[in-house]
Amino acid sequence: MKNEAPRRAHPQKLLRFVSSAFQGVAVPAGDADLAAKILVDADLRESIRTGHESRRLYSGLRAGTINPRPEITISVGSPTTASVDGDNGLGLVVSHRAMEECLRMAKVYGTGWATACHSNHSGAGAYYVLMAAEQA
Repeated sequence: MKNEAPRRAHPQKLLRFVSSAFQGVAVPAGDADLAAKILVDADLRESIRTGHESRRLYSGLRAGTINPRPEITISVGSPTTASVDGDNGLGLVVSHRAMEECLRMAKVYGTGWATACHSNHSGAGAYYVLMAAEQA
């Protein structure tokens, strides 16, 4: 048996495929594109396999256990803390929104912290850390 490297799809084609699959189960185009971007980024880092995670999330969307169109709400606890309620949406989208809120607070106060609840799998954490690193 040969020791062959795994075959990979072209990242742009994979982005379009994953986004299209999510849109096919009622996820809005912007959220579908964002979720696909986060999953493909993780796959390129080899921290998770997009195919496995995408199938699991897609199945949850089809089964109705994940809300494709959540109303994400933010409750501010203090100037530097917040809680993000994901309304059972894709964790990839909810976590991205939570990090955006952290970055907003950090620009004003030097730090920002958020929790996320009523969400699902958020993928590899590196994506969200890199969002903050790009602001430094």
